Amino acid sequence: MRNIDIFISQHDPHTSRLVQGFDSVNSGSNSIGIVKGQYRQLNAIVTESATDDDQWRIVNLKGSINNIAAFDSIAVLGAVDNDHASTLAQLQFGRMFDAVEDDVIETNTSGLMRHLATQQFHKNNQLIQRTHLLALQDIPCSTIPGWDGIELLTHEGKTANLLLDMQLHDDQSGLLSSFDGLPFLLESIDAEYADFDSIIVEYQYLDKLMNMLHKAMQTASKGGVKVLKVDQSDKPFRHKKVLNVAVSYDFEDGQTITILFHHPDRDAKRIAPHDTLLSWKILMNNRDVTGVVQPNQGEGIALPVLAGRVAKLINQNSARFKRTQAKKAESAKALADAEQRIIEKQNQKSVLATEIQELLNQIDGFSAQNNTPNTDNSTSNDETETSNKKVVTKTEARQIYDALAIRHRWLTGGTTEEFYKQNYPSGIAEALTDAKNLLERPFGKVATANGLKESLQRMVVAVENTIERWNKGPSEDSTKNKTYPPIEDLGNGYYKAFKNDKKIDDWTAHINTYGEWQVSANNASSRAWSNGFGAPRFFKTIDDMIAKYPAFSALPALLPTEDNAHSNSHNDDADYLNKVIKGEVDFSKASEVEGKLESIGGRLTDETNDLFEQAVSAYSMYQVNQAATVS
Repeated sequence: MRNIDIFISQHDPHTSRLVQGFDSVNSGSNSIGIVKGQYRQLNAIVTESATDDDQWRIVNLKGSINNIAAFDSIAVLGAVDNDHASTLAQLQFGRMFDAVEDDVIETNTSGLMRHLATQQFHKNNQLIQRTHLLALQDIPCSTIPGWDGIELLTHEGKTANLLLDMQLHDDQSGLLSSFDGLPFLLESIDAEYADFDSIIVEYQYLDKLMNMLHKAMQTASKGGVKVLKVDQSDKPFRHKKVLNVAVSYDFEDGQTITILFHHPDRDAKRIAPHDTLLSWKILMNNRDVTGVVQPNQGEGIALPVLAGRVAKLINQNSARFKRTQAKKAESAKALADAEQRIIEKQNQKSVLATEIQELLNQIDGFSAQNNTPNTDNSTSNDETETSNKKVVTKTEARQIYDALAIRHRWLTGGTTEEFYKQNYPSGIAEALTDAKNLLERPFGKVATANGLKESLQRMVVAVENTIERWNKGPSEDSTKNKTYPPIEDLGNGYYKAFKNDKKIDDWTAHINTYGEWQVSANNASSRAWSNGFGAPRFFKTIDDMIAKYPAFSALPALLPTEDNAHSNSHNDDADYLNKVIKGEVDFSKASEVEGKLESIGGRLTDETNDLFEQAVSAYSMYQVNQAATVS
């Protein structure tokens, strides 16, 4: 049982509690609570520095309240000394009744709980008495054994009941702990003197006595646990200025009986052959059983009787002792195995770390080799990389196109002077890079069907031409080098070019039904006489038109290539199919819808194939629902 286990905390450190007659009392750095036993509970204090090795201290306080005597016993754990314990008790409890210290008693946890569980000590509310508490510190059993020779009179005459009583009061599990040998015992024994009967023997007859006791225990065992070895301290040793001799008996199940003898004369310098030795302690394993084996002072005890009592206890405790030792051995083995596994895992980890580092070094070497240019491999790698890239969606393509176009218009929207004063390449670089990166990825069917890839390609070309124009700088001497604002794509094949940066006068060009370029002017004259629409001019080729209107010099870069010459029709098909899928087409005009779908079905492409199937499915579902309504 740990010392803190019996403490019930009621107030944490640095908290205040209300006390009658006081505003409040602060706990300071201590925990305030109680220690509760079977017949009484004590107010208790546990300091923040308390450890498992600390003993409880009982502080008895006496005082008065309104001239009426008052007293209290306070349990304190973690005090440095008795004075510290007294100060804490008076500070937290004693000042309520002007108390002073009466006594401070040190106790172990089990002894304190035994005292609180003894009814006769608590019939009247009184201070804890030192003699009562100390008497319960380390008792072999609750009932003093009574013997008639080797026959047990108490505990219902059963050795098992006696051993159970001993085990219940074995606070340190000494009965089940294997004996560590005489050298260890000689270092750990306390300065105790004989409280019980003693074996009296002259020193010269000690060996003979030990052998006789050995034989007596072997005889008394009657087929039980046998003595394997008898060990005696090499020479007398001095303990607390008294000469001592120790003898131990090792049994075959691992248990040990140890008897300590001391010289009755404290002033003796040596043990003479005729000196008498008195036994003052008998240990069973690591537990003092003197009071069990020899409970009555002054009683003469024969060796066979002593041997019989010892043999009974040894045999009764044997099975439980062996089980406990087996469990300890198993736990020790499991711990050793676990530690060994940890070592093995750490070794494996080190080996794996080394292998990983070697592999990383190899990878670095391969990477260095692969950095050598290889045209054939780079082409195939680029194709593989492209195939593994994420497909461009319609929304993503539109966002990148708008970002580039808006940025381009904003940078070229001022005058020519303003255009050259700014850093156009730097301002457009980020949007242009995003557009080029997007073009390296495969476009989805919807994005392709809507012509977004081609539009983005044309926009990139226009931006690159503008960068090239900005890099050349303005030229005032040559008409050919005159710069014009960017051409605007009005949609549906119409393009607008401006005369200058003021963007007041402009020309609009498109290809008419005869395949000719038709240009209409919007200038002061046309605005005055023709509501802004001048008489059109016609050109067989785009070069002829540019020769007349240099403002359209950048137009070829904006025009569709031969590969996407039919993109407009494809875009129209995709738009119509999307409207069918969304239900934006009037399905009641069945012949018109079916004719349009049939027409599109005759010119399907990879981009419009999926849309066509979805559109047909949507229209078919409409027809099915209509048929169900009619029926």
